[in-house]
Amino acid sequence: MELWTGAQRAFAVKAFYKNVDSFVITQPEFRREFGIHRNRVVPSARAIKTWVRNFKATGSTRKKKGGSVKTVHTHENIVVVREDIERSPHLSVRRHSVSLGLSEASVRQILHSSGVEISNSARSHKFLWRCFKE
Repeated sequence: MELWTGAQRAFAVKAFYKNVDSFVITQPEFRREFGIHRNRVVPSARAIKTWVRNFKATGSTRKKKGGSVKTVHTHENIVVVREDIERSPHLSVRRHSVSLGLSEASVRQILHSSGVEISNSARSHKFLWRCFKE
């Protein structure tokens, strides 16, 4: 749970700009605006600075979400996996993933979503190729 609402963060950023980039003036204004007792906590200068930085970068005071963009099921990746399996159906999923530059989990996920069952036996390579070709 976040300590400060979106309206409170927006007010703090607005007050910061209005008061010529001053944290010292912004904090008492924040206290007055939201009726916070003088012994209660208000946003720290560091918090306001983070909100201002996020606002400048993204137009929002929210934290930036990290992580990579999930691009496993793109049409291009599915076509590339299909072509690679048709070219060399005898290779394992691990070797396909290395040759394609995709993670092994991504290749398995593409195969699974295509309705292909993957097993570790040697004879399953021909089965894998036949199922994926249909």
